[in-house]
Amino acid sequence: MSLERTDHWFAGLHDVLVEAYRRNGPCHDLTHVLRVSLLAERIAARELVDVDLAVLAALFHDAEHASAGDAGTDDHEVRSARLAERELRDRLAAPDLAEVVDAIAGRRFAKRHLARRPVGAVLDDADNLDAIGLVGASRTFLWVGEHGWRQAPGDAGVAATSGRNHEALEAHWREKLAHIAAGMRTRAGAELAARRHAALGAFVEGLGQELAAIGALARRGEAAHGRAGREHLASRGDEGAPPLLHRDADGVDAGHERDEVAVGALHDPDDVVAEVAEGDDGGHGVDDVAEGGQADGEQLHRRSFFSSSLVECSFGSPTMATRPP
Repeated sequence: MSLERTDHWFAGLHDVLVEAYRRNGPCHDLTHVLRVSLLAERIAARELVDVDLAVLAALFHDAEHASAGDAGTDDHEVRSARLAERELRDRLAAPDLAEVVDAIAGRRFAKRHLARRPVGAVLDDADNLDAIGLVGASRTFLWVGEHGWRQAPGDAGVAATSGRNHEALEAHWREKLAHIAAGMRTRAGAELAARRHAALGAFVEGLGQELAAIGALARRGEAAHGRAGREHLASRGDEGAPPLLHRDADGVDAGHERDEVAVGALHDPDDVVAEVAEGDDGGHGVDDVAEGGQADGEQLHRRSFFSSSLVECSFGSPTMATRPP
């Protein structure tokens, strides 16, 4: 089947669309929009919906993501609809323009329970299809890389995950992606969604199994690493207290060559991640610091908040990070 209408409208609106999507992140850039437009064209043709209107709705549906972010609002679909109305006013008859604008303004996963007109139904299905399948997995990882693992993508408002990309994908799968196929609005969309749903589900499961095996091996290695460190200390006659973080003439010493310490300037206490507790007395030394530690097998990770700096260290592990940068 020819997909010439996407080519036609993209060529005619090229400069407008390139400028509109120039500042969008990789999850909602022009490549996403073109994929959605091609899917909308296929679905509209099969469902006997106006193909041109479906394509135009797809091409503009995420155009104002960046401007909504700049304004600190969560209304990119409304803003995108307004842009489409301005740009297409001289290209479409009033009833057709109204259907395109309505389709874009209602394009939101949180609005999935609302009734939709034909063009809106096609847009919903096309956009949702790009959120599942292996493309959907890739977009989830892109979102995590763009926004950080503490915020999973989408309208589901997933709370903070444990910090691994795979767990962000799992959370997003459970709360949103796993339910998309069941909510498709067209027969053509449902057929495409069934295949993508199966592919993404298999990917999430398979990735989890592989990472679980790697995690088990890593934990055994960390345990062996810890034993080797203790044996090394014992051979030197250093048995007794485990390595401690303390200050020396040069600054901060972890007390053991296998431990890692990072110190970063703290310009604004509000920038500190939630797990870090602030000391009540604003002291400058280790004894005055509020510390949070979490044991994981043989590994202990500790973050310490000073009045002017943040120390983050891992005992018995090479993992090290400094926040803020």
